[in-house]
Amino acid sequence: MRQIIICFLLSLLFVLCVAPQSNAQSLEEHESTLAELSVQLVNDSLLENRKAAFANLMTEFEAAFKLDSAYSFPFDSVVGVSRLYAPDSTFRMLTWQLFENKETYTYSGCIVFPDGRFVKLTDASPMFMNPKQQEGKPELWFGALYYNMTKAQHGDKTYYLLFGFDGHSYFNKQKLIEAMHIAEDGTISFGAPIFKYTRGKKEKKRTFVESRFILNYSAEVSISLNWSDLYEVILFDHLILAGGSYGQGPAYVTDGSYEAFQITGEGLFFIEKYFNQISLEPPMDPDAKPNTNFAPPKKKKKKRKKKNQ
Repeated sequence: MRQIIICFLLSLLFVLCVAPQSNAQSLEEHESTLAELSVQLVNDSLLENRKAAFANLMTEFEAAFKLDSAYSFPFDSVVGVSRLYAPDSTFRMLTWQLFENKETYTYSGCIVFPDGRFVKLTDASPMFMNPKQQEGKPELWFGALYYNMTKAQHGDKTYYLLFGFDGHSYFNKQKLIEAMHIAEDGTISFGAPIFKYTRGKKEKKRTFVESRFILNYSAEVSISLNWSDLYEVILFDHLILAGGSYGQGPAYVTDGSYEAFQITGEGLFFIEKYFNQISLEPPMDPDAKPNTNFAPPKKKKKKRKKKNQ
């Protein structure tokens, strides 16, 4: 009887010691497969192979996140996939991009929660006739490759602001801010009327509201659109319409000035000119002074020299 008890205890000890290692190895194996798929998605010359990798990434991620400790596993070697944690760590957001041809990009992704809930995102961008006003859901998603995330409060609702890139077309690219909300019952929605603009002067002032912020710009330029910890606003390039390259037509390019959104409890309020100076580089200098009056500076009048009589 004593020998049976000892064998049982040894078996239990073996299971307890080996199980975590087995789980870690399984996650590493998934990571290896995901890394191979991400390389194939980005580098394979055949569209058929890229499409296969694009679809298989979802299957592999879904299997990986069923394992214990997968939520906190970094998946660092999966370089072709954007991997973000929510600022409050309540979920993870993963997105990836399929280049089909020079005019077509498709996106996919998933939202993963600590309890193992796995929500697939289906790109339905072509169905958005008015993307700045339309709202969406996981199965009707305005696809993008997200590169950053922050939070905003609007009334009694918390929104996660997702900063994304859209390959869009050969001549023009897009960067955007997507507002995502998670209801108490777990329902996920995309897009919300929280982006607010005020136009005009005095009695002619009007307020416009959008549900999604999108910047369309020429593929020949690089623009910024991101949250600034330094200034505690969302900073982005001011764009102007200019003549594009041959076959492109007019396109939006940067002019060296910056605009912003101020996050408040009533929404995101547009600031037309955030800095008083114009720069050819992104504003990284801590001594750069923001325009706290949210108005262009007044031009100084030149004093005329009096002629000697």
